[in-house]
Amino acid sequence: MNHYETIVIVQPQLPDAGISTIQKKIETLVQKYEGTISKWDDWGSRKLSYKIKKQTSGHYVYILYEAKPQVVREIENMLNLSEDILKHLTIRRTGGEKNNEYAHSKESM
Repeated sequence: MNHYETIVIVQPQLPDAGISTIQKKIETLVQKYEGTISKWDDWGSRKLSYKIKKQTSGHYVYILYEAKPQVVREIENMLNLSEDILKHLTIRRTGGEKNNEYAHSKESM
């Protein structure tokens, strides 16, 4: 299994219930392929540097998980089909937990 990071920018007017629905869908997909979510971080609303789908701000969500490559395709398909998602990006982390330890040491500085 590989480690992945996904950042999702959600419509700013979407209620918390809508964001938790997206979270449940992603959790279900990851668990379906025996993966695990290590971190789910809500970064809140932020101003966008350029308009995306006529929006000037978006609600950012960060997800760190370990899963098989099939999960990424399924999550990407689900996010592409959702009208509540402005933009998303998924990257595969190299080094696994070593990168996570580095991030924690930078936060403590």
